[in-house]
Amino acid sequence: MTTETRVDMERKILEAAAELFLEKGFALASTTAIAKKAGCNQALIHYYFRTKDRLVEAILREKLTLFLSSFTKIDEEAASFEERVRRKVETHFDILAANPRLPFLLLNEFAGNSGHLPFVRKMVYDLPGKVFGEFSRQLGEEISAGRVRPMAPTDLILTLISLNAMLFIAQPVITGVFGLGDEEFESFARRRKTEHVAIIMRSLKP
Repeated sequence: MTTETRVDMERKILEAAAELFLEKGFALASTTAIAKKAGCNQALIHYYFRTKDRLVEAILREKLTLFLSSFTKIDEEAASFEERVRRKVETHFDILAANPRLPFLLLNEFAGNSGHLPFVRKMVYDLPGKVFGEFSRQLGEEISAGRVRPMAPTDLILTLISLNAMLFIAQPVITGVFGLGDEEFESFARRRKTEHVAIIMRSLKP
């Protein structure tokens, strides 16, 4: 098997696993189903990832890396603080829109007792230092200059995350109560994205 073939097969396994984990949950997505979807046998899954838990961790690490790289890129670009906040809200929303089951799965991990819970906790608890260290410094400067009202960085971050995540956690309830089909929910979500940005931007005002 060539290096290119190995990389391609590993990518197929990761993509199949991610889709099934988001659809069924970590516990219910079997390696048999993942192998079938990826077009390989179970032996290859064990060869690349050893255990299902390590495959789960690979998926979570990939999602977190996407999240981190998106936020880091925003901080590296020349823009005002308000523009950076706006783009962080939008970027976080877009990532969740592409992975709408991810918040629910993470909540289940914390509520349950899975073998990879310590891994998930470490990723989440390391997140503020990795993503928001520079952001916290910038917020402090804006507050000192009187352009932003006094607030703790964690409060702003939690408002952003909770606004966006709750929409997708509550999606089954929202679609059921309002009788929304897939296209109608997408339209509803786009409207909520704009509203979330507006809420966060208003919350910054002194």
